[in-house]
Amino acid sequence: MKWVAEVHAKAQILQAQVELARSMARSFGMDESEAISPYLREIEKIYELEFPLARAMDESDLVFHIEGPALADHTPKLSLVESIFANIRTQVLAVARAVANVGEGVHLSDRDVELSLSAIAPGSLYIGVKAEPPTTSTGQQHLLGRDDRIVAATREAMRSIRLVSQHLSDDATEVVERIPDPAVRDAALVAVARLAPTGRAGVTRITLAATDQGESLMGEALTPKIRSELKHQLKGAFSAGSCRVVLTGEVRELDLDFARFELRRIEGHLDRSVRCRVNSEVFIDLQRLAGARVEVVGSTVEGAAELPRVVHVTEVRLLGSGEALLEPPLL
Repeated sequence: MKWVAEVHAKAQILQAQVELARSMARSFGMDESEAISPYLREIEKIYELEFPLARAMDESDLVFHIEGPALADHTPKLSLVESIFANIRTQVLAVARAVANVGEGVHLSDRDVELSLSAIAPGSLYIGVKAEPPTTSTGQQHLLGRDDRIVAATREAMRSIRLVSQHLSDDATEVVERIPDPAVRDAALVAVARLAPTGRAGVTRITLAATDQGESLMGEALTPKIRSELKHQLKGAFSAGSCRVVLTGEVRELDLDFARFELRRIEGHLDRSVRCRVNSEVFIDLQRLAGARVEVVGSTVEGAAELPRVVHVTEVRLLGSGEALLEPPLL
């Protein structure tokens, strides 16, 4: 509770100043209430403004600082807050799936990932969220509690999102070192792009923060301009990897906006999944892939691993139809 402790320490210093001012006022025959009122106002500000934020930083896996005209009077519309929570949940779930690397017969659903509101603080809007053990229909928490695999994956997902938001790249040195899984890095970068504001709902700036091992860590402020740049980066062309791969499996989690999908029930690796990214220079009818069993041809930069985590796709063939969903580039 590092942040809360610091706020309490600050308040204690002011409280000592209150007693000193009270003593001096008595000595000089001054009005005590007038002498101590400035210090009392500062103490009040600390517990009204600083304490909720301090508690959010101490108790949350991830804190969102949201700014913009829609929050100018500190009374945001409920619909705006609901949409912010829904987006946070959706993006954390997407990265948690990549972290958990779910395979055949396992589906990480929205009900499996439990996020709780750890704090709301004024000052535009601060929202703190943390991973919680999923609850059953009777309201009982899972026996494994915070050691549950899904809870661990959710916490790691939020850590990855915050880390990527610091560097806004999935190949920055620190990001690669601290998030070695390329599928998680890519999923986290997509999540950051989707968390960045559009500017249309009266939100112009979102900053992600967390406390890790007592150190306060803050990402780069996400703005509509950053969102546009990230979207261009994520949808843009990329250099093909050096190792050619051919995989057969089923298409899941199709993302048309960012030209990505998960390949599951992979032949020879039924319990694994591979994240597929389609190069913008390759023209594939992605809408026809949903739920289909396909053969994917592409490359990876991961070397001669048994099964890559990310594949840069150059061709997709619908099995049973003999039809390749690859069109020639426009001239």
